[in-house]
Amino acid sequence: MTAGLLSSKITLASRISLALLGLMVSLPFLNFHHSLPLPTFYTEWMAFALGTAALLALAWGKQTGLPLLSLGLIGLMLVLLVQVALGTVAYAERSLLGALYLLWAASLVWLGAHLREHCGLERIGLVLQGFVAFGGFLVAITGFLLQYQIDWFGVRLVSGDGSGGMVGSLAQRNHFANYLACALASVVFLFARRRLNLPLATLLAVPLVLGLVLSISRSTWIYVLLVLISVGWTFWLGNRGRLKSLLGFSLGVLILFAGLNVLLVYAPWLAGAGAQTPTLGERWMQTVASDQTQLSLQIRMYLLKEAWVMFAGHPFLGVGFGEFGWNLLEHGAPFDGSNSAMSSHAHNALLDLLAETGLLAALCLIVPLALWLRAFPWSKPDPDTGWILALVAIQAAHSMVEYPLWHANFLGLTAVALGVAPQPLVALRFSRFRQAALGLGLAAGMAALAMVFADYRNFERWYRQADRSQQGNEPISEAQLKDFADLRATSLFAGYYDLLASELIALNREEVDAKLELNAHALRFASIPGAVFRQAVLLSLKGEHDGAGRVLSRLATMYPNALRGHLQRLEQMARDDPAAFAAFAAEARRGYGAVGHP
Repeated sequence: MTAGLLSSKITLASRISLALLGLMVSLPFLNFHHSLPLPTFYTEWMAFALGTAALLALAWGKQTGLPLLSLGLIGLMLVLLVQVALGTVAYAERSLLGALYLLWAASLVWLGAHLREHCGLERIGLVLQGFVAFGGFLVAITGFLLQYQIDWFGVRLVSGDGSGGMVGSLAQRNHFANYLACALASVVFLFARRRLNLPLATLLAVPLVLGLVLSISRSTWIYVLLVLISVGWTFWLGNRGRLKSLLGFSLGVLILFAGLNVLLVYAPWLAGAGAQTPTLGERWMQTVASDQTQLSLQIRMYLLKEAWVMFAGHPFLGVGFGEFGWNLLEHGAPFDGSNSAMSSHAHNALLDLLAETGLLAALCLIVPLALWLRAFPWSKPDPDTGWILALVAIQAAHSMVEYPLWHANFLGLTAVALGVAPQPLVALRFSRFRQAALGLGLAAGMAALAMVFADYRNFERWYRQADRSQQGNEPISEAQLKDFADLRATSLFAGYYDLLASELIALNREEVDAKLELNAHALRFASIPGAVFRQAVLLSLKGEHDGAGRVLSRLATMYPNALRGHLQRLEQMARDDPAAFAAFAAEARRGYGAVGHP
C-alpha cells in the first residue's frame, strides 16, 4: 500500500533522473576505448554526461534540503579557486577542471538526497543495485574476453594479452577489482531483498568472484571482507529471520572466493594461456616477504612522509592542487639511491588532500563526512544501508592506496551512494529564482560537456599529428605550430599541450629562453624524468651551469634508476655536438661517473 502510494507520487523527472543515474553507474565502466593521449577521457566524459543529465530532477520541482556534504565539496572547490587567484598553481586549467569535478560531485550528492525524499531509499537502492550488478557482470565478461583471447564474431572488443591480470573494459586491474567488488555487493544485497532468486544470484556472482580472483589485485581480499562485514552488520542488527538467506549466500561467496584461489594452485590453466597469475601461496608470500612488496611498502611510506612534510610547510592552503609531483621533485628527500619513489600523488586521498589543499580544504570534507557517519542508521540497518556502507567502504579502502575518486566514473558512483543515505540537510525554501538558476546551470553544464568534448577531439587530433612527425623524425610545420598555439590558448588541456610540445623541443640554442619557459612550465604539470633532463640541458645551453647542475642532481636524487639512460644520451649528444654539450657532459661525468655509474 505504502509502496504503491509512493510510486504514484514519483514524478516523471525523478524517474528519468533515476534511470540516468543507473546508466551512469554502469555504462561508462563498459567503455573499452582507451587510447592516448588520455586513456580514460571517454569513460569519464560518459559518466559526466549521464550524471549531468540526471540533474534534471533538481531543476524540476521543489528541491530537497542541501546536504552538508555538498556544501563541503563546494567549499573545497572554492579553495581551489582561491589557490588560482593567489598564483599557487602553475595551471589554472587543471584547478578549474578539479573545481568542475567537485561541483559535479556536490550536485550528485544533492541529487541523491533529493531522490531519496521523492522516490524512497528502497526504490533508489533497487535501481542502482540492479544497474551496478549487471554492469559488473558485463565488465567481468569483458575480462574473460581479454583473458582468454576470445573474438566476438571475428572482432576483439578488448585488446591486450591478459598477462598482467584480468582488467576487462577498465584496462586497470585495481579499478576492475573495485567495480567487480561493488557489483558483488549489489548481487548479495539484491538477493537479500529477494529481488534475485538463488540460481540467478549465483549466475551473476560466480563470474564476479572469478574475475576478482584473476585480477591479481591483493585488494580483493579487503573488498570481499568489507562486503562480508556489511552483511554481518546488516544481519546482526537487522531482521535476522528475514536475512538468514543473506548470511548463507554471503558465506557461500566467501567459500567460492577462497576455493577459487586454492584451485589456481592446482589448475593454473584457469588464468589463461598467456597470463602470469601467481598461485595463492605465491601471492601471500609476495605480500609478506617479497623484496618487491617491501619496496612498494617503503615507497608508499616515503610518499606519506613527504606529503606530511608538504602539509607541515603549507598548513593553511597546501602546496597547490596538482603540485604534489613538482614539490616532491624540488624538495623531496632521497629515497634509497637506486629506485625511484617519484609520484604525482601521495597514493592516499587524505594525505594528498592535506598536502595539496591544506587543512582548510580537508576540513571541508572531514567535518561533513563525520556528520554523515554520525547520522548513518547504524542501529537499524537494512539491505539498502548495508549496500551503501559496502560501496562507500570499498571506495574509502581503495582511496587509501590509490586515487579512484580522481576518475569521474568512480566519483559519480560514490557521490550518489553518499547522497542517498540519511544525513544532515540544510533546509531550503521553495524559490522560483533558484529553480530557474538550476535549470540554467543544467543547460550550461550540458553546453560545457559539448565544448570539452570538442576541445579534447582537437587535442587528440593534434597529438596524433605530432606523434606522426616525431615517429618520422620530421620537424613540426609552421601550420602545425600555429594550430597548436590557437588550440592551446583556449583549452582546458593546456598542460597536456605544453607537455607534448616540450617533448618536441629541439635541444639547441635557438630561442633557448622560450624553450626553457615552456619546459619549466610543463615540468610543473608533470615532473617526468625526460622533462627534468631537458630542463638541465637547456639551462646548460643558456650558460646557467649552476642551475643545470642542480636540476641534474634532482634527477639523480628522484629518478636514480633513469639517470644512467639520460647520461648515456648526454654523452651521445656531446659526441654529436661537442661545442654545445661536451662541457656539461664532462661535468656530469665528474659528478656521477661514466654513463651513470657513480
